[in-house]
This record gives sequence, C-alpha cells and structure tokens, in this order.
Amino acid sequence: MVLDVGTGSGILSIWAAQAGAKKVYAVEATAMAVHARAMVKSNGLSDVIEVIQNSVEEADIPEKVDIIISEWMGYFLLRESMFDSVIVARDKYLKPGGAMYPSHAEMLLAPMTVNTCTNNPIVRSSRILSLTLTLTLTLTLTLDAALREKWHMKR
Repeated sequence: MVLDVGTGSGILSIWAAQAGAKKVYAVEATAMAVHARAMVKSNGLSDVIEVIQNSVEEADIPEKVDIIISEWMGYFLLRESMFDSVIVARDKYLKPGGAMYPSHAEMLLAPMTVNTCTNNPIVRSSRILSLTLTLTLTLTLTLDAALREKWHMKR
C-alpha cells in the first residue's frame, strides 16, 4: 500500500503502480486531481490507483500504508509548503517500519549576488503538452488548465 501526498499530475502514483504496488492512494487538494484521474485512466491503472481530491489532513484513507511518496520539496526545499502535510501523513497513515521517499533532505546555502535578472514570459495559450516517458507513461495536459490552477500555500 502506497500513499502519494500532493499527487499533482499523478506521475509518482503511476510509477508506484507500475513498480508493483497493489494499491495507491493519490491525494491532491487542488482541482489538479481531475487531471490526475484522467492520467491514471489513460495509463490503465484505475483499478490500482485511487485519486482522492482533498488535503491529506482531511482525507479519509481507509488503511495504513507501507510507503509514503511525495514530491514536497519545490525549490529551496520548502517552497511548496508540503512538508507539514507529509509529516501529518506519516503520523496518521504510515505503518510501523514503513518507508518515506524521500526521507531526508539537506539545504546548503552560499552567499551570492545576481546582477542581471531575466524575465521569461510564460506562454498562455491553449497548446497541448504531451510527453511520453520510457516507462510507458503518457502525459497529456493542457497548458491552460495548468496555468489556471491556483496555488494553495500556507502563510
């Protein structure tokens, strides 16, 4: 049993299922869960992966899990504010002796200056992004949907 905290597009859940997980709970608080469900279905894994649109703090996972996966770091480790949610998931749902991936992080700092900053505009059109990875995973999302998604950050 695997719990994916903040599943986003569902890619980690899909990889967990492809690696042999019997059941994956993919928890996503935002409307991105709709796209994750579509990804799961398009990869033929609806019988293994259950996408739950809720925060992990409010979600009702019916059982303890062996593994928790999450891409919680963002840039500068804490950008996405997911660390607290991963800890809640660990305390609430991880079986004794279970594993978390990633389980450790290290932040290194060094002084620097930036003399020139460039501003690269994001293309805001209805282009379709499609990427096929070597693990027979097909990703298809509309850029407009991704750009409309609101960031839910704790402050």
